[in-house]
Amino acid sequence: MNEPNVLVNFRLDRDRPMRIKWLATDGVPGDGYKAQVMAFTLDDGSTLHMDSTAVLEQTAPDPAGGIGAYLVTFNGMVGFASDHPDRPRIDKLEDEEIGYDMAFIHEDSGRPAVEGEDYETVLLDGFDPLVHIELPGIVGFPGYKSNEPGQLERAGVDFDLFAPSDYGIPGSFGILYTTRQFLDEHPTAVQDFLRASMRGLADAMADPEAAAAAAIEKVEAGGNPNFLSLEGETFRWTTDVELLRADTPDGTGVGVPDPELLQAEVDAYAEVGLFADGAPDISDRFAVDPIAGVYDDTGEVIWPAS
Repeated sequence: MNEPNVLVNFRLDRDRPMRIKWLATDGVPGDGYKAQVMAFTLDDGSTLHMDSTAVLEQTAPDPAGGIGAYLVTFNGMVGFASDHPDRPRIDKLEDEEIGYDMAFIHEDSGRPAVEGEDYETVLLDGFDPLVHIELPGIVGFPGYKSNEPGQLERAGVDFDLFAPSDYGIPGSFGILYTTRQFLDEHPTAVQDFLRASMRGLADAMADPEAAAAAAIEKVEAGGNPNFLSLEGETFRWTTDVELLRADTPDGTGVGVPDPELLQAEVDAYAEVGLFADGAPDISDRFAVDPIAGVYDDTGEVIWPAS
């Protein structure tokens, strides 16, 4: 007795649709063009080609996206007989997240729409690690140790963190800058500004939770346009403080440039082809003395200025 057919449901829900911006003038999705699911990419990277009638797409205008914006979803059952060549792989699927290939076919000519000419795929607005980590086509994304990992941890999402510094890749973050002309013409003003900034930074590092609370109070007073939270900002600043303490040598003030490390960072960029003419000369791109001068020999801010 032959093993019975197995039915598999392939679905792209409306809470996570494909978003497109339609550009072609000889029809639109649902009126001139028919969206078709052409293939699925299984979890082992192999491709399962589809009968385009097996999965029913549902394309609808997206009012929130403006003129030419559409949302695409699909839902359909596909049967696989026991002797189907893809049956062994299909039998292993159970609530799996897999990729898909979608095509828009002109109903009269049969011409497939060309992405980039007839339509564009619209990425999600902004960046939400909780949303993006669930998308089948995304296997990794860049982020900040003080941001995305905290969001994922608070949501109970498992993830692997790869830090470039763990692989010998140099890097830096945070900068206070001015022009060389202003520095040359107003050296004491520059140093006074740096002294006040480093005094504030020292206070914030001494009590990260209080610093985050003070920042959120200001943010809320301004309407909080980026929807920041006290929990998220506390994680962000606590993590940054740990990094600052770990990466600042004993007896050195926080924020004092290290010329050798900066040069190593630029050299690393040059090795991967970031600069067309090789590593640029950075010797005049930073100033050590103005900020080093606001610290005493123990790395504490001299306050007030002597």
